Amino acid sequence: MRLAYAVRSEQIKMKHTPFRAIHLCLPVMAALLFVIYYLLYGSTTDYKKLKMLLELTAAIFPMLISVIVSLNVTLEEKASNFQTLLAVPNRHKILLAKLACLYDAGIIALSFLFLLFALGIQLFGIADSVQLVTLIKAVAGIAFCNLMIYILYLFLSFKFGLGLSLFWGVFESLQCILYSNIELKGISWYIPFA
Repeated sequence: MRLAYAVRSEQIKMKHTPFRAIHLCLPVMAALLFVIYYLLYGSTTDYKKLKMLLELTAAIFPMLISVIVSLNVTLEEKASNFQTLLAVPNRHKILLAKLACLYDAGIIALSFLFLLFALGIQLFGIADSVQLVTLIKAVAGIAFCNLMIYILYLFLSFKFGLGLSLFWGVFESLQCILYSNIELKGISWYIPFA
């Protein structure tokens, strides 16, 4: 089985699920909230507002990824009791196709979120205050790091099921929130907006 066929198969499996709606509605709602935040807190310094938005995005993503991956694996279990995975000798292609579909959808949703945010702040005339280079670098960093998170949650979902994967997603999100509030002194040379 070629990888392209496996990816297409995964896309067809997700066709009649809320997968696409989730990846479309959540970025729209988040971008709207980010633009409203930028409008309401105009007196706050720009780098603090941008830092908060990026921290919020990075904190929410592990929980969302755990939900999406767990639902996808549960769909695989309900549809065929993992027969596709068990019957094919090259399981790694199917798992790689599943990872590619999930990761691509996450990257598209993340890009859509910040594209809508950039358009929203452009519409309201506050685009000059946003550091677009910093925003693009941060989105690329979040996208790159999310690959490891997708791999982890695929493993957790297949090995231990829905419960542990969701628990770990909430735990990681709480860790992100906790660690984002710690002030790091003396290492601001590599933080782009510190």
